[in-house]
Amino acid sequence: YYDIVDLIVILGLTAITMRLIAEGLHRSLSRSRKDEMEIRKQAALLKESEERYRTLFEAATDAILIMQDNVFIECNSRAMTMFGSEERSDIVGHPPWELSPERQPDGRMSEDKGREIMESALRGSPQRFHWSHQRTDGTFFDADVSLNRLNLGNDVLIQAFVRDVTESSQRGKIDDASDA
Repeated sequence: YYDIVDLIVILGLTAITMRLIAEGLHRSLSRSRKDEMEIRKQAALLKESEERYRTLFEAATDAILIMQDNVFIECNSRAMTMFGSEERSDIVGHPPWELSPERQPDGRMSEDKGREIMESALRGSPQRFHWSHQRTDGTFFDADVSLNRLNLGNDVLIQAFVRDVTESSQRGKIDDASDA
C-alpha cells in the first residue's frame, strides 16, 4: 500500500514540476516573442529614420561634407556634382586643401588657412567664409562655406555646407567693371 502511495506522490510531484516547467517555458517564449516583435519594430523605426535623414542629406541643394581629423569622411551627391567627381573617393579621404588651389584669393596658403578655420570650428565657434575650390577637371569655383562642430557619440566631427557662388561672384565683378 505504501509503495502505491509513494508512486502516486512521486507522479504527482513530477506532474506538478512538469506543469511548472511548461508554464515557465510558455511565459519565456511569450516574452521572447514580445521582445522579438519590439526589436523588429525598433529596427523598422531605425531604418525609416535613417532613410529620412539619408534623403535629406542627398536631396540638399548645397554640398554637405563631413570631416574628421581634417579629412572628408562623407559627402552627399551634390558635393560630387559640385566638385565634378564621379566617385566618392575623389573627395572622401582627402583634406579640403587638396580640393583647392594652392593659395586662396587673399594670398594665404589653402592648407594653412583651412587648418586655422577648422581649429576654430572644432573649438565650437561656427565658421562662415568665402573659399576658392578646385574641381577634379582643374577649374576653380567660388564657394560660400559654413562649418559646424558635431559631437556624435565619442566622435568630434565637422559638418561643412558648401554653396557654389561662382555665378554671383562673376556678376559682381561684371557689375563692378560696368560701374567704372
